[in-house]
Amino acid sequence: AEKDYLLAAHELRARLGRDRFRAILDEIFLNHGIAPGPAHRLIATLPFSCILTTNYDRLLELAMPGTSVYTQFDADGLGRVRRDHRKAIVKIHGDVERADTIVLAQDDYREGLFANDAFRTFMDVMFSTRTVIFVGCSLDDWDLKLILEELNFRLKSAQGPHFALMKTRGMSSIKRDNFYRSYGIQVFGDDERDGHPDIEAFLRALPVRVAQAAPKPAVSEGEAANIRSLLEAMGQRIADENRGECVYYLGEYKAGAEIRRIATCYVPGDAAVPALEPLFGAPEGLLLAGGSIPPDVASVAASHGIQCYTRAEFIQRLANFDPYLKKLKDDYAAEEIGRYFVPLKIQEEKKGRIAETPVPLDDFIDKWLATEGRNHLSILGDFGTGKTWFCRRLASRAAESGGRVPILVLLRDYSKAYDIEQVLTDALVNRFGVELAAGFKTLQRLNDEGRLLILFDGFDEMERRVSDFKTALDNFWQIAKLVNPKAKIVLTCRTSFFRHRTEEKDVLEREGAALEVIDLKDRKEFEVVHLADFDKGQIQEALRRRAPDQWERLYERIQSLQGIDDLAHRPVLLDMITRTLPALADAEQVNLATLYDRYTTDLLERRESESITPADRRYFVEELAWEMQTQQRKSVPFHEFPQRVTARFQLKTPEEVSYFDRDIRTQTYLHRDDDGNYKFAHFSMQEFFVARRLAAMLAKGEGPEVPLTDAIARFVHFLLKDSFVYERREQDGMVYVPPGPFLFGSEGGSNLRVAHTEGYWIDRYPVTNAQFGEFLRVKGNREEGGVTWLDYERSSIRDARKADHPVTGVSWYGARAYASWAGKRLPSEEEWEKAARGIDGRRYPWGEEFSADRCNTSESKRRGTSRVGEYGEAGRSPYGNDDTAGNVWEWTDSPDSEYQVLRGGAWY
Repeated sequence: AEKDYLLAAHELRARLGRDRFRAILDEIFLNHGIAPGPAHRLIATLPFSCILTTNYDRLLELAMPGTSVYTQFDADGLGRVRRDHRKAIVKIHGDVERADTIVLAQDDYREGLFANDAFRTFMDVMFSTRTVIFVGCSLDDWDLKLILEELNFRLKSAQGPHFALMKTRGMSSIKRDNFYRSYGIQVFGDDERDGHPDIEAFLRALPVRVAQAAPKPAVSEGEAANIRSLLEAMGQRIADENRGECVYYLGEYKAGAEIRRIATCYVPGDAAVPALEPLFGAPEGLLLAGGSIPPDVASVAASHGIQCYTRAEFIQRLANFDPYLKKLKDDYAAEEIGRYFVPLKIQEEKKGRIAETPVPLDDFIDKWLATEGRNHLSILGDFGTGKTWFCRRLASRAAESGGRVPILVLLRDYSKAYDIEQVLTDALVNRFGVELAAGFKTLQRLNDEGRLLILFDGFDEMERRVSDFKTALDNFWQIAKLVNPKAKIVLTCRTSFFRHRTEEKDVLEREGAALEVIDLKDRKEFEVVHLADFDKGQIQEALRRRAPDQWERLYERIQSLQGIDDLAHRPVLLDMITRTLPALADAEQVNLATLYDRYTTDLLERRESESITPADRRYFVEELAWEMQTQQRKSVPFHEFPQRVTARFQLKTPEEVSYFDRDIRTQTYLHRDDDGNYKFAHFSMQEFFVARRLAAMLAKGEGPEVPLTDAIARFVHFLLKDSFVYERREQDGMVYVPPGPFLFGSEGGSNLRVAHTEGYWIDRYPVTNAQFGEFLRVKGNREEGGVTWLDYERSSIRDARKADHPVTGVSWYGARAYASWAGKRLPSEEEWEKAARGIDGRRYPWGEEFSADRCNTSESKRRGTSRVGEYGEAGRSPYGNDDTAGNVWEWTDSPDSEYQVLRGGAWY
């Protein structure tokens, strides 16, 4: 019986043994006297991409010399057949010359076909994306039925339409219909005449028919890859694709714990019904159209359970952002940013120069968003200039417009070194539950399509060591990975931390360290703008919004108070002024620190409590700020608060702990996120409380290690400038600098930290022409290190009128030699800076604000050196040094550095 053929073959091979059985196969199929016949030569002329044969012999190869031949075990070859349209022969039952590939008995089918993933994928592709024509093969053949049943089980039916050209031996119409329904095979055949004249006529006409219906040009490889990427972004794993005038993809995706298979057809233009036919009967079908989907196509697709989308519609389905956007808008409305926000202005940077005339940032952003090729924008501004509020407002505006989806990322929530994929997926998936079928790949695709507006706020506020410039640069270029021709990326940062080579000579202030420079030269897709301080109109508008009934009186008072007028030009400080101004006396000196002190004091004293004093509250938040800064923690979780208050205030009952905990947490400068983590509402609040602790410690001669920012240093200066008294001692033209800690460096330049020095004496004035001339008279002008001690062409040492001017044109070797001759030495960079700056981190020897009346720089327009000490007390440092700013650069001795360091500035 037919159904026993496989069993019989198995038994024969078992009884004869593999060697004898193989000899019989060789005798039959390696008979070199057998040659290809007319049928083989006819097949060779047909327009096929692949012949699938169950024969072991090599007659087809002889009829088509040079054609690639593969078996079911040749995974790479099967892959090439799937992708390419070059002719190939696939011997799915093996090749007689390769005994290990022969499929004959039941165990061969299990091992060679059904357990062979590469072959199963190959057959899936053939039957789901191409038309198969069966020629000279009985559909009652049990070998073929096994293969068809396997395909039917996996694909729920062979994909069709397929055709069988054969003598049907009286096959009934019911049996024919069953083959079509089960396997998608339409049977042709004429039992009345021998020789299959109808089939032969069909085959001979096939090349002509194909030529007459020449297909449109195949979809380009780039476009096919683009759609493949789109499907992958939807979560599919593409097993195969077949590219012609349409592209057919065979893929699978996860639906819960289930793996589902899906066939996709992409039509580059308007969809047509024929493109649907290969999808009929698929477990799941999808039609994508680069153009439109006519109603008749949509109707036919619906009747076969095929989903239809235009390319634009499909991209819209990549992720559902609706819940995220709703929360974004709700949070924005709850914080009343829209009520109090005053539109900002910026100064554009073009060709390395910052424009003098500010322009509205909203107008600039709208134009920037609408212009192609403008992809990355860095918005720089000092703290309190409104960067975060602007990002929140821009995100809300974008959410309301229904255009690009705004992705707002607060970088202060992330570690000092990050991977951009992790940051973005965390911001959306973990925090807002946005489902991304393929994770970051989905976001990347949406970004490539120009569907996202990505806002990174607070580049400077991420958890990091401020001296780790390499990490900061790595983070910047991580963000830059998102830049593509359709991307829109906005990054905000404090100006003091982030500079560009187009703006200043060196970025991040490390001479010669190319890896530590963010060089955006000739990168037109990257732009930089600088937030401008509030002008008169913006200040008045902010006051109108905050105090509509008394804004005019407040404005007049701001102008009348010394110090406040300057502070009012920053939004966050103006808000503090508005809240605290009623408590300020007209004659009171106000600076940054006193403003924060009054503001936080008002918040700390706002509650009335018999058990918790404002001093206790202040101590607690200072402890909290100090720990967050020293440990570089982003926030403190809720569960740590009871332990902290219990330990500090010796609270005994749960009720006392709960009361104190609630009182502290509900202060307005602390903010709790949805996960119960607490941080300061504005980072400058944390910086202020850190500065209070640090200023007190520096004044006592204590120097802790703590990561610092320029804002902390500025707070420290204002906190100490009126309370700390510098002792001045002078002897033999030198001043004394006592031992102890001081603030060294700057955030955007060298490592800002607390440094220490021993006590030392240092010259009050720079070395003069007269002094250095005496040295040369005694020692002569020698050469050292390839240079002379003094370059006479660059010096005014021979000008008698400038005997008391500082000497110029001195090499480092000359400076060192002079110091040794005078019985002294060059100061280290730390020693030079402490003498010039004091302990409090001031920007200039006299304080925070630059003045051309205090030093000889280009702004002074002196056009040359000036007499040492000419500026007197106005330009003097805390310890009594003169000319540490301007006049001439001054050498230091930095033995641990690759370079020797100049400090102080010069007349030019």
